Amino acid sequence: MTGISTVPTDIVITNQRPDIVIVNRDSNDITLIELTIPFYTNIENAHERKKDRYDQLVSEINNTNYDSKLYTIEIGSNGLINKDNCDKLFEIAKASVTWTFDTVSNRKFKFDTIANTLFLSCKCVVNI
Repeated sequence: MTGISTVPTDIVITNQRPDIVIVNRDSNDITLIELTIPFYTNIENAHERKKDRYDQLVSEINNTNYDSKLYTIEIGSNGLINKDNCDKLFEIAKASVTWTFDTVSNRKFKFDTIANTLFLSCKCVVNI
């Protein structure tokens, strides 16, 4: 394969390049994040297009000993973040905070407080 892949080639060989790939080799999890900035009237179409584009890659990864999760994040060109995307961003943020605190300080009591703060901030931005 030529070019640069964002997915480690020891897991699966692909020409597809999601914007962000997070690999947890301890738990055999891979998180794929694809970011799109469509015109606000095309947010749903962009979501379906990106989901369809990466469905095969998700299946290929799941056929290895890894579990994968795809997040397609669409933020309108005017800054619109709909509730679905806000929920996805919150889920990613909560997982990141959980992993960071679990790995660095092992202070599990802080996860929900920080994640809820992030979620409330997102709610204020999109006026859910």
